Amino acid sequence: MKKEDFFNIALPKWPALIVRGEKITADQAAEIIIRTTGHLSCNSSEFVNACQSLIYDVQIPTEKIDRYDAVTESIMEKIGADEKDWESLWKYKENKHKELGILEDLFYLGNERICSSWIGGPHGWCDWDGTIGCSNYNIGKWPTVQEVYEGWQLIAKAFPYLNLRCQLANHEASETDGITDPRPLVEFIVKDGKVKMIIPKNYITVPEFGPFINIGDRGSEIGCTLDQFFNALTMVKRKMEDQKVQ
Repeated sequence: MKKEDFFNIALPKWPALIVRGEKITADQAAEIIIRTTGHLSCNSSEFVNACQSLIYDVQIPTEKIDRYDAVTESIMEKIGADEKDWESLWKYKENKHKELGILEDLFYLGNERICSSWIGGPHGWCDWDGTIGCSNYNIGKWPTVQEVYEGWQLIAKAFPYLNLRCQLANHEASETDGITDPRPLVEFIVKDGKVKMIIPKNYITVPEFGPFINIGDRGSEIGCTLDQFFNALTMVKRKMEDQKVQ
């Protein structure tokens, strides 16, 4: 099949995401998690603000640490911008993301291992211990094969040591027993910095939704300690700086 033929495969609204791959080192995993994490969000504003203060290099007064707008306010004060100067705010954030090598265009393949308000808590295809794999949640909403392929291309180029397979199913992770002919529709093979697609014959592993966290327990939405996050962030910053010098 040609690439365009794969791109014409119709995916459901919320296809189950299935990933299995070779385990990597904890340092490699930490880099991937930092560089594939987009917006941080969970019900512990204190934790999110503490992480973002490190990302954006600002200090948040103790009395404001649990305010949802504390980071924005601190950035505005640091750069001397008006409270409505959103362009300056986003440029500042964009520059900090570039310093970390964050992959901005991962609309469907980002990791949420730092924190997440999802019903299953922190999740993603890469875990802190280097385990590569997932099968308990959906990619979405309304992804296209081309968008997912291009996302894996960005990831493969940034982390050429990855060796994994990814499948998208014709159903949600919670629907395996509820539909006729559940099956994977397309498979992406990521290896040696490249991505290829095939039509899979069988599941890598059958997806299963969950398990669920204790709703209302903010601690269960947090996937790492602040020290772990700080160490990962510091390592990535140092690596990006070293690459600039080379």
